[in-house]
Amino acid sequence: MKRVAVPLLAGALLAATLTTPAHAATATSANVTIAWADDSFSVVRVTWDDDGAQPNRVVQYQDGKPVTNGVTLVAADQPNQLDLPASLVDVRRVTQIGVSAGGDEAAPVTMSPSFDTDLPAPAELVSSAISGTSTLTASWKAGTPKPDTTPGDPLDRPATAVFQAEADGVEVSPKGPGTAVTVTGRTSTFRLSVSTFNEWGTTTTALVEAGTSSPSLSAPGISTYGYLFNLFGTFAGNGARPVILQARNTPTSPWYVVGTRTFSGGQYLFSLQNSAPRQYRVQVPNTAGGQFVWFGGYSPVVTSKVQLNVNLGIPYPTIKRGGYGTMTLTVYPLAALTAVLQRWNGTTWTTVGPVKADAGTAYGYVRHPVPGKYSYRYYVPATVYRGATYLAAYSQTAVLTVT
Repeated sequence: MKRVAVPLLAGALLAATLTTPAHAATATSANVTIAWADDSFSVVRVTWDDDGAQPNRVVQYQDGKPVTNGVTLVAADQPNQLDLPASLVDVRRVTQIGVSAGGDEAAPVTMSPSFDTDLPAPAELVSSAISGTSTLTASWKAGTPKPDTTPGDPLDRPATAVFQAEADGVEVSPKGPGTAVTVTGRTSTFRLSVSTFNEWGTTTTALVEAGTSSPSLSAPGISTYGYLFNLFGTFAGNGARPVILQARNTPTSPWYVVGTRTFSGGQYLFSLQNSAPRQYRVQVPNTAGGQFVWFGGYSPVVTSKVQLNVNLGIPYPTIKRGGYGTMTLTVYPLAALTAVLQRWNGTTWTTVGPVKADAGTAYGYVRHPVPGKYSYRYYVPATVYRGATYLAAYSQTAVLTVT
């Protein structure tokens, strides 16, 4: 007689459609066995013995309790066999198959041997490495299975390691025994997952989280020559990461390293003494840390704007009327330039006259025949020094007293 797999039916439906002979309660089934139907290990074959005159009720028992939706009726004229797809067995349980003759829920039940239905242990990361801007290589091993609760059961089989890797749900390795993969061409954050397969199903675990560093860089709008200024920004990544500050003197000159420091918390800050307008950028190198890897990168380029450092001094702040007062100018960097000496007339600043500076130093002279207090300052226009342009600046105000 042809052997067929009988579809699962709800127990209530079976009870409603089955006419049970009066002697069913005393009928019994015996010698319930379980085995894999073939080498695909996808179907559990259940067989038993009975007198052939009664239908048989086949029930899944899990953790010692019958499963209501795991009931199948095998008619009396069918072979004493049921092919049960493994996919219909509830996993992570200790399971038995019970068979009773006559289809009556109250009939004696003969149990198969117990068998476990554990899913495979999650794969475990062995190593991860990155190269370039988008290449990740990772290797893994089979996870440690939990203890066998039914050692030597008829459905036990030698452990087989079958894996498949995916990057954000896209397969990146074939299904098979391989335990390493190289992923390239990814330009944004992604997750490498590995699925492990056995006869009862699949376990998927996130193996490596790969991200892009995406460093940013900000600089003050204008800073003064010789003063400290800050370059700061953010980057993506866990833990401590090195940040390399680079500069170049012109848009066509080569980059050079200003300094390297390690920062945590995704933020960094470099304090520099301002010496010249330059272009700056930061580089965050590739960083591998086991489960978390970060592809490095460069920040956008920013250009520092440097203002001249201009100072006014009056060596003799009090003079006699008719005498000459000296207005000393010091400019950094020490450029040769022409400054403008200005005086406050009570309403606005007026030009006294140009004053030439040599190597950043100049002297302006004023004469007042009328006693009083007179306020002065220097204005120094934008200047090119050693190929770099420095922004214009005013000195502080100084007061000359004439008696």
